[in-house]
Amino acid sequence: MSQAYTPAPRREGPRISPSFDATNTSPDPLRDRPGCSGLRARFANGLTLAGHPATRGRVWLLEDSVGATDSHEREEPHVSKESPLRGSDHSRCLAADDHRRRVPALGARDRSAPTTPGNLRITALTPYTVSLAWDASKDNSGIASYKICCAYTNSETVSGTATTHTYTKGLEASRQFSLIIVAIDNAGNYSKNSNSVSFTTPPDTTPPTKPTVTVTDIGPTHISLAWSSVEDGPNVWFAVTMDGNSVISGGRATSGTFGALEPATTHTFTVQAADFANNLSPLSDPVTVTTAPRDASDTTPPTMPGNLNTAGM
Repeated sequence: MSQAYTPAPRREGPRISPSFDATNTSPDPLRDRPGCSGLRARFANGLTLAGHPATRGRVWLLEDSVGATDSHEREEPHVSKESPLRGSDHSRCLAADDHRRRVPALGARDRSAPTTPGNLRITALTPYTVSLAWDASKDNSGIASYKICCAYTNSETVSGTATTHTYTKGLEASRQFSLIIVAIDNAGNYSKNSNSVSFTTPPDTTPPTKPTVTVTDIGPTHISLAWSSVEDGPNVWFAVTMDGNSVISGGRATSGTFGALEPATTHTFTVQAADFANNLSPLSDPVTVTTAPRDASDTTPPTMPGNLNTAGM
């Protein structure tokens, strides 16, 4: 007497109905064997396709190892020896393993990689850029993008329709680099790496332009400035002096507020720019600014600061 089939506990999930009935796929179907109370098909990725006998194989569930159900695309499974049976009833189903029935693939995804981008080559070079060209990849689902890699750990992604690009990320003057390109299709498949191109960027001998300085705000105790300079590379640093004394050295900021000044006092500022190769710009024209006078009508001092503490120090 066969044992009753007790399905493993599982979460409820969507049911699917493949385009076959397990009772009609073979003259000797597995589920009609004596003692075989159900079917289970194992997927290569660990999922199972289980049919309950009460449905005569017409309702199926995709199960994972914890009983969750799913209806996404899967590789084609085979009916396996791992049936939901136990004890001697299990052995009665083993002979039926020869009746392997292919379950139709559920929307099998594209696994074909694009062809390798060809003939990656350099068309122009500056201290901070390299212009590249390549022969387009081909793919059945279309090319979504190309990735160019790597300058240090930097890379750039460009359109799948491009066959030229000026690469800049991570490049520095007088440095050696090697780059490759890969294609990525619309299904997320990567091509093999293209040929590699190696190059040395030329030295940077061009200094930044003389900075322009503007006054953006004046108060009784502060002066605010903004400054800029044109540079052929991606990075520029600034040094700012006030009354001949350094107040900013090697900063990337392009504006600043200088405070703790006395009302109605005059101060002179200059700015100089430097690039990656330490080329120095000419000094900016001096900017002389006088703070606003004290507000004679303001005779009320600020409130006393409170709750001073060590903040855990």
